Amino acid sequence: MLPVYTNYLTPKDYGAVGFLLLFIALFQVLMGANLEQAISKFYFDDNNRNPLKKLILTSTVITFGAGLIPFLFSLLFSGFISEMLFGTSDYSVAVKIASFNIILGILEIYGMQYIRILDDYKSYLRINVIKLLIQLSSNIYFVVHLELGVQGVMVSSVLGSLFVVLITYEKVIKVKKGGGVDRKLVKPLILYSAPLWVSGLVGLYTGSIHQVFITYFSSLDDLGLYNLANTFGSLTSVLLLAPFFKYWQVERFRIFNEELDKVAIFRKFFYVIMAVGLLFSFLVSIGAKPIILIMSNVQFHDSASAVAPLALSVVVMYLVWYLNFSFLVTSNTKEIAVNNLYFAVIQTALYFVVIKEYGFVGAAYSLLASTFILLHLVKSKAKEYFDIGINLYPLYFLIPLMLGIQHIYESWVDEIDDPLWVLFVLALTFVTLFFLLVAIWSLLRKKFNFYRS
Repeated sequence: MLPVYTNYLTPKDYGAVGFLLLFIALFQVLMGANLEQAISKFYFDDNNRNPLKKLILTSTVITFGAGLIPFLFSLLFSGFISEMLFGTSDYSVAVKIASFNIILGILEIYGMQYIRILDDYKSYLRINVIKLLIQLSSNIYFVVHLELGVQGVMVSSVLGSLFVVLITYEKVIKVKKGGGVDRKLVKPLILYSAPLWVSGLVGLYTGSIHQVFITYFSSLDDLGLYNLANTFGSLTSVLLLAPFFKYWQVERFRIFNEELDKVAIFRKFFYVIMAVGLLFSFLVSIGAKPIILIMSNVQFHDSASAVAPLALSVVVMYLVWYLNFSFLVTSNTKEIAVNNLYFAVIQTALYFVVIKEYGFVGAAYSLLASTFILLHLVKSKAKEYFDIGINLYPLYFLIPLMLGIQHIYESWVDEIDDPLWVLFVLALTFVTLFFLLVAIWSLLRKKFNFYRS
């Protein structure tokens, strides 16, 4: 949808979409009822196994109860919220539409987690493909045909989430065994997730404070450029790491409780994620510049300069989340909250110093630096609870090297006037990197002898 968004939305509207997504995430965290980690923990824990249906339905009731007031508030006071976020009531209808995803977004996570735990990957693929088609078609209809702008984007998001919730919960409810809502589970689920709620609140701050700083020290247009760069930077997550982590979010608890050589398995996967993630993020960074130049309005072209640090930040943050398992599996979830607090302080300090001078590009490099510091902090603490014996020395060399090559490459692309020649060079680069990826993957398979279930 990027070619559509960057031609049918202004940078200001694109920035507004990012703010609305932040608004949804803010209320989801404030309601404190995202129990995704608790569901996996309580289901696979040998000492306290619970029926999956009972866990899903109990978590759903808790989430719905916690989210009802935020949902009604955002629905009834949409004009006030629009004024607070954007300084105008023009986006009040978009706020009303977005409010439905405050609850639907979390229920969608529970429903898809249910499918993953059952290892029903055919249904998982089918549901995601249909959701994709729903969102694409509705985006084209509402944004292009009806020209609803930000409102159209929000409608498409709600329709996609609603579909997933209806399909997955139909599967949950029709299961005969497993019972229903269990009041005895409410307190343990909330107590386990409470530190994660605090961590999520801090995480929301660290993941969104750039929007406040960029808007305050620059403009909403500059925020739109950052959000476009972040969209490209997040492709490493969307296409590679997020699908794996959705599988890993469930599988890691199974491995910890069933496998004898679990330390070696966790160490192998860490290095695989690091190697493949860095290479894929480099490929995304190389491709972003010419693609943005060709597909988007000239107003968006400057956003390419922030893609590389944002793409690398994604990989580093996933390594942090990987190591956080040491705290989750030992029920030391408060350590995650403490680490994120340190991260928030470091990130805020860097933003305050750098964004004034270097704008949204400075924000991107500040995020990379702060996530790298967080990774070292988490590694040093995680080994006290569940040590998988890894080192981070390869990152010291690879990240500066990738940023240096990317800078040279972008300078060269800026000097090329023919878009077709840029596409040819881009295609040649992608083919070369693809074969390099295959070669590295083959070497890793031989070296680590991957874990197979």
